[in-house]
Amino acid sequence: MWTRVERFFSAQAPQWRPRADGGKALSALGLTLLALVPLGQPNTAQAQSLVPDESSAQLLQCLVKSGEAPAFPERLLEKRRGGFLRVKLVFSHPEQAPKQEMLFRSGAQEHEDEVARYLRSYRLPCLQPGQTVSAVQEFNFDADQFGRVHWNELRHAPKQTSGYSAACIRTPARQLTHFEDNALNSNIKRKANGNLIARMRFTQPDVPPEVKVLYENGNASWRNSVLSYLSEYRMSCPALAGEALVVEQQFVYGASTRSHDYSLKDTDLVKFLGFVKDLDRQKVQFDLDSMGCPFEMVWGLGMPAFKNRVGQIGEPNPNRLEFLAWMETLTMNLGPEVFDQVLGQKIKIKIPCGKINLGD
Repeated sequence: MWTRVERFFSAQAPQWRPRADGGKALSALGLTLLALVPLGQPNTAQAQSLVPDESSAQLLQCLVKSGEAPAFPERLLEKRRGGFLRVKLVFSHPEQAPKQEMLFRSGAQEHEDEVARYLRSYRLPCLQPGQTVSAVQEFNFDADQFGRVHWNELRHAPKQTSGYSAACIRTPARQLTHFEDNALNSNIKRKANGNLIARMRFTQPDVPPEVKVLYENGNASWRNSVLSYLSEYRMSCPALAGEALVVEQQFVYGASTRSHDYSLKDTDLVKFLGFVKDLDRQKVQFDLDSMGCPFEMVWGLGMPAFKNRVGQIGEPNPNRLEFLAWMETLTMNLGPEVFDQVLGQKIKIKIPCGKINLGD
């Protein structure tokens, strides 16, 4: 029986807290983000993290499906026996069907046979020799909705291992510096606090990275200072065939003082969802029991600026991909000033067993 998560909620206080000492340092889960700088120079802060190279996910866009859509087996529909299946697919040849691995099954053999038949028609014609792409897809045979069969789009499963590490990144010997021509005047006319988050993609040693600005709300002068600094980054490790080193880094601009600094706190899923904006408009169903519960995840605030950054603690489980993808999209109820300060901060969320059903 599905349980509505929102029934557990009551009006709750925000899950962030001001620093007790009223100080001006920014901190997030052990990452010290304050750089001491001369008077008149904006504070700069940098938090760097490796992220999966998602370039292979684009290959899923060329998916070709020639088989007829899954149908509800008549014998099972007469008995009103539904089913739910989660399948991992591994594509390794452009003209061959993917290898299928059943991650979770709830139903009869006929449900599984129908899904397997449909998946055997899948092809990735744009796959290059030597490339391998993994994905996960879910199928729901709904006996209560006149035998309808629902399925989501392929969810890319990134590689869990890489030969790269943070030690492969060589940063400039100099510190990032930035001065305003007139500090007092700039504080009046320009935004006093802001963030710039950049993604760097390294494919060759001793070559500047490809840089993409994911989010910024500072000013052009600050942006130019950061981009100039990033152009001096280098990858010191040998390039691995078919792999890239991808890094995201946050730069915090704080040109003026403020009354409080805020940080996020570790929490559990129920309390976390109690602070999600417009949760009553969500329409999702998740069986946490099928995901190796209980487990813990890392959640980094990004929305609505960009997708939240999520990750699994411990052994990765592909059964959680759809749930984690949903967690990437949630927006917290935060005012602009607080959001500006906690953007990019990460917390640990405890995920219990049970079921989530929103939007019935």
